[in-house]
Amino acid sequence: MRTPPTMKDLQPSDFIAIIALLTSFASVFFAQKSKNAAEKANNINLHSHQKTIYHAFYELKMHIEIKGEFAEIRKVSKYYYQALDAKFYFNQEIAEQFKKFFDLCFEIADISRVEGRTKTERDEARNKLNCAREIANELDGKIIKKITLL
Repeated sequence: MRTPPTMKDLQPSDFIAIIALLTSFASVFFAQKSKNAAEKANNINLHSHQKTIYHAFYELKMHIEIKGEFAEIRKVSKYYYQALDAKFYFNQEIAEQFKKFFDLCFEIADISRVEGRTKTERDEARNKLNCAREIANELDGKIIKKITLL
């Protein structure tokens, strides 16, 4: 029966192999830590953009709540780029809802520019306003859920 090898029986190549094995384990450990740190930094950056878009959404929502069917086109139009950028920082559902909300707000503001609006135009603006409010209420909760860190 053969006895197990002892430290005296190991060759220099065996020591080199053991050191290489330990080095590879250390590399895996540090690579995982590096990956986790990179993911965390990416999430912080992403969160910053999401928060900026949320603030724009909230400002537009407040403008619509205050002005209603008399929304001002110059105020509404300043949120155009945030509505477009939402597709880069949120899932498709949220981005599409935000774009739809913006489009409705823009249409309401466009209708409000017309002096002497007809009853049909006023009704159309009210319908769009109600639809925009429904979308805003639903979207507000979704965005907050998405960007909440805790």
